[in-house]
Amino acid sequence: MDSTTQPTSGPRRTAARLPERRSAAGPGRTIGASSSVQGERRGPAAAGPGRGVAPRSGGRPDGPPGASSTLMYESKSFATCRESTYSEVSEVNGRKGLQGFPVRLDRYSRGHDRALRMAGFAGALGTVEGRRRGQKLRQCGSHLGFRHYFTIDEIRLHEAFFCQQFKLCPLCAIRRGAKMLRRYVERMLLVVASRPRLAAHLVTFTVKDGENLSERVVQLTGALDDLHARRRMFNYAEEHPRAKRQPFTEAVRCLGSVGSVEVKRGTGSGLWHPHFHDAWLCEDLPDEEQLRHEWRELTGDSHIVNVTPFHYVRRGEPATAENLCRDFSEVFKYALKFAELDLVDNWHAAQELHGRRLIRSHGLLFGVKVPEDLTDDPLTDADLPYVEWFYRFVAGQGYVLEHFDGDLPGEVASGQSCGYGAAAIDNSYAV
Repeated sequence: MDSTTQPTSGPRRTAARLPERRSAAGPGRTIGASSSVQGERRGPAAAGPGRGVAPRSGGRPDGPPGASSTLMYESKSFATCRESTYSEVSEVNGRKGLQGFPVRLDRYSRGHDRALRMAGFAGALGTVEGRRRGQKLRQCGSHLGFRHYFTIDEIRLHEAFFCQQFKLCPLCAIRRGAKMLRRYVERMLLVVASRPRLAAHLVTFTVKDGENLSERVVQLTGALDDLHARRRMFNYAEEHPRAKRQPFTEAVRCLGSVGSVEVKRGTGSGLWHPHFHDAWLCEDLPDEEQLRHEWRELTGDSHIVNVTPFHYVRRGEPATAENLCRDFSEVFKYALKFAELDLVDNWHAAQELHGRRLIRSHGLLFGVKVPEDLTDDPLTDADLPYVEWFYRFVAGQGYVLEHFDGDLPGEVASGQSCGYGAAAIDNSYAV
């Protein structure tokens, strides 16, 4: 029977009413899961309050990045928001350690440089709000404190002030996106371990471009609310025989989701182009054409919907933390997209979307708690020795090593330059 047709007679059907669809994981395929996110540890701070512990008999650790002026690396464009979010989790989880730290520090440098430019723009507006927000942006990330656990080569951001203005501050957006990505990947691994037929898909909903950003976002979020209202009404009718039957919707196939509203200027129109990236967990592959038909009914003028299985599903690989991080970062890069706007648009978008809920979740991915603290989780092993590095942001240079608490290597003691990000800062953003 066609999924949109309601029967007029006959016995009521059970919850197995969904139309038959092929498995999203492919015939005979079982998606595996790892038990935990690689390298993730939590617990009290290691080795005592506020002091680095000198290395023991194992020898002296390498000096902090920046101690040598000969260290060179490639500067990447900040426009690669998805890769920035993924790399942040990869490096914080300790899989890159000292080797990946220069790129991480360079990314922070470019983020804080953009925040300083936004602070200048906000202050020049001459309003109380502009001055208040600008002051917070200038203070955010001015100093960073890291701990290097050199016996296992893990680096944790231990101390920093964050302004928590995610739509204006790229540094806070990077840290917030990484925190969210890590927590949702943990939940996803637990869910897939208990329900191996589940597969993840990236579903993108768009609406027609327009001049009024607020009105476009309201239409987008309103249509999403209506879509999930249809899902809830269908499920309710299936569970309660006396309830009025509801037409089937493709959203019923989604057993859990998390998504984010993303805004930018349309490439061809130059108008505001909001869209919604949603990660769906399904046992059956959603019908893209049917979903487009429903979306046009809900919006009245938009029909573009894309359903793309996650990369690990298309390749037939297990749902590991590494695979999930890469695909989920498409969802949690939303806050970084504000930094791709020019300063005027960035400020306008932050004002228009202030107080709006840009992250939505339901079902198996609902209720994930994301810590407000944007520093890294401490290691659980209190006996691990570490050294502390303290960096200060210097305009035109990036983060510069200010203090090294531990066994000082000769390069730092001699006072050589340790700046990062100078080459990348000037051309990181289009303003």
